[in-house]
Amino acid sequence: MKRILLLAISVALANAEKVEILRDEFGVAHIFAATPAGAAYASGYAQASDRLGEMMRNFRKAEGTMAEAFGPEWFRHDHRQRMWRHRQVAEQNFHQLSPQVRGIIEAFVAGVKQYMKEHPQNVPEWAIRLEPWHVVALGRFTIWRWPEGEASGDLARAGIPQDPAPYTGSNQWLIAPWRTAVKAPIAVIDPHLSWYGETRYYEMRLYAGEWAYSGAARVGLPFPTLGHSRYASIAMTTGGPDTSDVFEEEVSEGRYKLKGEWRPLQVRREKIGVKTVGKVDWKEVVYEYTHHGPIVAHKDGKAYSMATPYAEEFRLVEQAWAMVTSKNLAEMKKALAMRQYMAQNIMVG
Repeated sequence: MKRILLLAISVALANAEKVEILRDEFGVAHIFAATPAGAAYASGYAQASDRLGEMMRNFRKAEGTMAEAFGPEWFRHDHRQRMWRHRQVAEQNFHQLSPQVRGIIEAFVAGVKQYMKEHPQNVPEWAIRLEPWHVVALGRFTIWRWPEGEASGDLARAGIPQDPAPYTGSNQWLIAPWRTAVKAPIAVIDPHLSWYGETRYYEMRLYAGEWAYSGAARVGLPFPTLGHSRYASIAMTTGGPDTSDVFEEEVSEGRYKLKGEWRPLQVRREKIGVKTVGKVDWKEVVYEYTHHGPIVAHKDGKAYSMATPYAEEFRLVEQAWAMVTSKNLAEMKKALAMRQYMAQNIMVG
């Protein structure tokens, strides 16, 4: 490997720490640090040096501000993400994450900002002002196509047209150690996702004290999940359970009926910026919610609300960290019990 840079950084309560980023012949970042926070800092720096624009687009997609930068063709996308409240849930609950995971996320964001400070010429003019909660919002956004797609299928069966959902699926294999010549489990991880957009992965290897992990992360998330440590491998394919539903609601004058009683709809208003020639126009949007979830369609005098168990969840990065640091099956099961991922078949070696 050819060494390309050596950084002296301050992370984790201003404790001085040196981190090193090496590149192999494929350009993959190999990161060496004393602590997970130091590795996360270098991860942010490395991802920004390779895919800063893509990262910024991912964060904008998650918070619902794409139309503000790229025009009216993104308005419908932003409208949906605001409806699901990725930014609101992430911003309001970031402080509830464990101190270690908050530190890892904050260090990752600091690494991105350091690269932007050193290379202002590479920063897009439409780049966001990055905050740690953006990482949590992106975690929510990356899983949303699955529960939203399930509920959209219900709407389609009710005769309400929906935007076509892109095909996603994966393969995974795991060979037991007693069936291999090296007497170690062999895992193959094969996500069927696009080379482009928010589903694109970023390959890296992280070495931080006793913890080491090799795998792939979504651009904008601080460490890989799909991959392996010295103790375990993690693979995923899309699962089959139906975790999200649509409910037909009777509504009238700002209320909806539940078990014969009329209840007030919860109403939220937001403004979405839409870039036009030389300026940004702001459009007010109104969202209505029942106790099931947001109202997403109307037909023949009825309203239809979507319900998903992930609506208030924000600990996906925390669960991912518990998974990649698990040293045995009991620890992995405890991590999986957080149930922050959408319906997935998770294969652990």
